Amino acid sequence: MKTYAIISVLMLLCAFQCKDVSPETAAENISVLYGETQCADPWQRGSTNAEMLGNAETFMRGRGIRFTGTSITQTMNGQAVCLACVCSSGRTVFGSVHKDDLVKIEELGFAQKP
Repeated sequence: MKTYAIISVLMLLCAFQCKDVSPETAAENISVLYGETQCADPWQRGSTNAEMLGNAETFMRGRGIRFTGTSITQTMNGQAVCLACVCSSGRTVFGSVHKDDLVKIEELGFAQKP
């Protein structure tokens, strides 16, 4: 019974500590999105969504941009009309970037998420 009480108190302390850190971090990050192309993205595509997000994060880190990719979503239904390298793939990359790096990431084609 004492062990259960100790574990419960430790879990509560951890929960309160995590809440104190989160708002500061969230205030420094801005949600962004990027319309993926057929093959003209500046990073390697990757065979899975996780691999592609990892490639994008590695590419950004190499340029001093604090970016965290969170997801890739199919945003256009149907078949693509344009298959040129610069045309949209119909997928959107979502992530967050540190507020100080917003201009740099916008130069790569990202936009602030509305």
